[in-house]
Amino acid sequence: MATVFNAERTECNEEVPVLFDIDSQLDFVVRELANRLKLEEVELKELKVSTFGARYYMILLTIKTLIGIKSENKGPIFCEVNVVDYLMDELQVVDIPCAMRKNYQLEGLTFYRRKPDILIEADYFFKFTQVEKI
Repeated sequence: MATVFNAERTECNEEVPVLFDIDSQLDFVVRELANRLKLEEVELKELKVSTFGARYYMILLTIKTLIGIKSENKGPIFCEVNVVDYLMDELQVVDIPCAMRKNYQLEGLTFYRRKPDILIEADYFFKFTQVEKI
């Protein structure tokens, strides 16, 4: 989970699930979240998208916009994202309380399914991680 916000209107913010995908070359946000955050359209763009194993690409019209994501250690990070109607199906997730993050005990945690609202690519992934702690 991460707190995301409108880069122009910081009072428009929300905590949402974010998927970091180091294989992705682009960043995406679902249209519902873009509408809730009142994100402004920067540019209309045509993307050629090819999913894993597909023989051909499909053309996807998307809107490019700017979103801010709060980082615990590095302050806000701003990402250019593409607004899409559909991102992916639900994933299995778990919330790990701060107290448990250091001892890595996963017993007793509750897993549930949820769709991510944002997909972040490799370029931004390392801005959010503390490499020295990996």
